[in-house]
Amino acid sequence: MSLFKKALHASPAYQAVKLGTKVAQQHSEQKQQVVPQQVTPQAEQQAPQPEVKTGGFLDNIRAKQQEHNEKIAELQEARGDKLQKLSPVDFMGGYKDVHANTGGGSLIFYKNVVEYSVLGSKKRSFTISNKDIADITFDGKDEFLQQRTITRNLLLAGKSKKQEVKDGYIVFALSDGQEVMFHIKDKSPMELKAKLSGVVSRIKQGQPTATPSSSTTQGSIADEITKLATLKQQGILTQEEFDKKKAQLLG
Repeated sequence: MSLFKKALHASPAYQAVKLGTKVAQQHSEQKQQVVPQQVTPQAEQQAPQPEVKTGGFLDNIRAKQQEHNEKIAELQEARGDKLQKLSPVDFMGGYKDVHANTGGGSLIFYKNVVEYSVLGSKKRSFTISNKDIADITFDGKDEFLQQRTITRNLLLAGKSKKQEVKDGYIVFALSDGQEVMFHIKDKSPMELKAKLSGVVSRIKQGQPTATPSSSTTQGSIADEITKLATLKQQGILTQEEFDKKKAQLLG
């Protein structure tokens, strides 16, 4: 080796370059030896999944569903089998303190009850037990207006009597003396009778046959006469009509 090469190899700059090259070579060898571990699909499936606690929520849903089903079953048992449905039907009045509804509802006949249902209005919907129904009649416009009972006079006072000729009326005479009246457009009394004849027969078959006592009858007559007097004072009944009705009640 010449003196020039010896002097070059001994210089600090050469030694630094040589050391840097050696370090870089060692680092490259170490990097090649480190192989990243790959996760197989089977290992991913075996990895533990986080536990999701849904028991309480699902239990609440099941409990509410069961409660709903029990209420539906109780309602169906109380109603009995569905027999017939009329819609739309206007409720004219006569049942407790329920206001008349001319917006159209549904009159549904079941084995044990009759329901008048107005969609979205529980206050205007009600149920009558078939045991409380003493009679069911079907009237046309003329027949309905001619039979001026006390209840009809009170309900029709101040109302328009203009109805279509084909319109029909269903009147439920209840055992407590109330008259619950419904108006059905575009249905004649004959059509209503034909459609509901089977329903009326089933309702009448389930009615108890009870004879009112004499004291109850006398009390009812007195109440009717009092109502007639009120109607006469209001000008709804004439003196002649009042006397005629009173005579009919007294027999």
